[in-house]
Amino acid sequence: EQYPKSRAAFFQALHLAERRGDLNGKVHVSHNLTEFFQQNNQPDSARIFGQMTLDLGSQIGDYVRMAGAHLVLADLDMAEEQWRAAEAHTKEAVELAEKGGDIYSKGYGLFQWGQLKNQSGALQAALTYLKEALAIFKETSEMSWQAQALTEMASVYEKLNQPQLALEVFQESVALQDSIKEKEHLQKILAIEQQFTLEKKEEEIAYLAKENNLLIANKQKNHYIIAALIFSLLLGAVIFMLAYRQRKLRLEKGLAEVKQKLLRQQMNPHFIFNTLNSVQNQFLKGDTETSVLLMGKYSKLMRLVLNNSNETFVSIYDELELLRLYLDLEQLRTNAKFEYIINISEEVDIYNTSLPSMITQIFVENAIWHGVAQKSEKGTI
Repeated sequence: EQYPKSRAAFFQALHLAERRGDLNGKVHVSHNLTEFFQQNNQPDSARIFGQMTLDLGSQIGDYVRMAGAHLVLADLDMAEEQWRAAEAHTKEAVELAEKGGDIYSKGYGLFQWGQLKNQSGALQAALTYLKEALAIFKETSEMSWQAQALTEMASVYEKLNQPQLALEVFQESVALQDSIKEKEHLQKILAIEQQFTLEKKEEEIAYLAKENNLLIANKQKNHYIIAALIFSLLLGAVIFMLAYRQRKLRLEKGLAEVKQKLLRQQMNPHFIFNTLNSVQNQFLKGDTETSVLLMGKYSKLMRLVLNNSNETFVSIYDELELLRLYLDLEQLRTNAKFEYIINISEEVDIYNTSLPSMITQIFVENAIWHGVAQKSEKGTI
């Protein structure tokens, strides 16, 4: 995440490709810059390099990177609510991905197309594209995208007034997300433990080899040299132990951070199932408006949690977006038992200041269920 260095390296690569007249290299770098500026919230620059990728890619028939550029441009259009432009880019991306044999871009394009159809009210078309995308994600073992496709399908079934199907696919999405998190966290913990064990063994072997060599040398030298070698051995052992201890502490710290991240990213299961029950109850009561609102906010919240699951730190802006969704859901579930106010100093740059992911949610959850929920009157957080 050393963005200034990576930006400089990308432009250096682009300069080299231009000097050599290497169109393939220019397409490659411009596509990378398109994604780079999108990820760094610079849509104007992302659009410039996205269009460059399309222009250069059409000259050499690089369908794969052209498809990728169209997908980024579609994302930017969706963020600005330019739905027609987004759909046009998405359609181009799917067609180019098919030409280039890029099943990954095709799957994401179909998913994006399904989202757009859902937003425009073309619900049957949305289901068709989402099901095709889901099939591709299963084929490519993209579990996180499977979960997102299922969540979007639940939203479509809800709009089609098919609450049972909506609930079934949404529950499948939640189960898949839980499986993804559990698998990722176990893999990270196992990797750290294996690394620690391997390095410990290597250091023990190196230490024994060094000790053996010193013993052989000691037999070949006089008393003064023996004394000097013993001193060196002791000094080396001290340095080795200090270095070993520091490395062990770093590894233990990494393990603790992974475990802390695991705890931080686990949304309270009571909240998950209580919200699902609330959605189900609203369906059964016939309150479609409230159930749609609940499902929409909940799916967006789960998508944010899923997207942030691999991030140790997020911007204050992203943290606030997740926190507001959580508070809105709890307000709906508790029948407006409380109101909330979020105050931020004007001196704080919420886009470029980071903090541990979901660190505020656990405190707010306690404030709701052990604070305002216990009050007879309406509370304020």
